[in-house]
Amino acid sequence: FLTPREIYVKVGDSTYRVLEREAVLLVSAMENTVIATGGGTVCDSKNTKCLKQKGIFVFLDASRETIRERIIKDPTLSFLNVENDPQAFEQAFAQRRAIYQELADVVIDASHENTQTLVEEIMGVL
Repeated sequence: FLTPREIYVKVGDSTYRVLEREAVLLVSAMENTVIATGGGTVCDSKNTKCLKQKGIFVFLDASRETIRERIIKDPTLSFLNVENDPQAFEQAFAQRRAIYQELADVVIDASHENTQTLVEEIMGVL
């Protein structure tokens, strides 16, 4: 199996986004499922329309700096090279955050690092 990043590097952005759209269609047909998308998934309106029709959109919100620190700590979290291209990160953060805020049925503060607490908060709104 390849990671999403490995697929992205291998096939390029355009093909990756087509594959991503197909995956969204496939998983959105499932019942009683939590779908955790990559940050760029919401940039495709076909993805967001499909996901929005199927369920509740939960936006896990965190500050720009918190997200930046998490990506630096674990680079597999993003396709962006935060340290070498901070402008690309700033642009992607602003664009994606605006989309997530618009789509969100529920916003949960994900600034804390306690995964169990976050899971409980998410389960509480589902």
